[in-house]
Amino acid sequence: MLEAVKAPLERVDQLAERASALAIGPGLGRGDDERALVRRLLAELALPAVVDADALYQLEPGNWPAPRVLAPHAGGLGRLLGEDSKWVDAHRLEALRRAVERYRCVVLLKGPDTLVGAPGEGVLVCQAGTAALATAGTGGCTRARSPARAAPDGARGLGCDPGTSQRARGGKVSPIGSIDRFRRTRGQSPHVPS
Repeated sequence: MLEAVKAPLERVDQLAERASALAIGPGLGRGDDERALVRRLLAELALPAVVDADALYQLEPGNWPAPRVLAPHAGGLGRLLGEDSKWVDAHRLEALRRAVERYRCVVLLKGPDTLVGAPGEGVLVCQAGTAALATAGTGGCTRARSPARAAPDGARGLGCDPGTSQRARGGKVSPIGSIDRFRRTRGQSPHVPS
């Protein structure tokens, strides 16, 4: 996998040809050109992608050709849903479910108990994080796990493992023995075509 931590925007298409996955957002900026680039890359590239930070700004749902993982903190998810971050913090499960339904992809809500949801898969609670993950600018922890593993492998690629994870159902949390349901998305797009 090619890992270009920072590259000029003019080279993004050239680099994407050699990549096996995409991590987009941190340091990108929120201008019109940057938002257009995000929309184009997510719509055209058949690469798994982790979408974080600035790339989440004013992001609209799409009919994406490959797995996508959105990785917002409460403030970013609030903007995506048209809600205040305090509402997201108070209704984390509902906020995650709404985001998964709207964007039809894996959504990782960062925080001390990171929540991971996927269409038709329920919610996985990852207790391996710290309160620092609820802070903007901590996305590098997510991306460091590699978008190639994160998107197709759901929660496992994002550092969740059966020993530190629980599945939330109906607002209650119960232990799970494995994350096989998340693993089944390997090689398949976890989004639902419209």
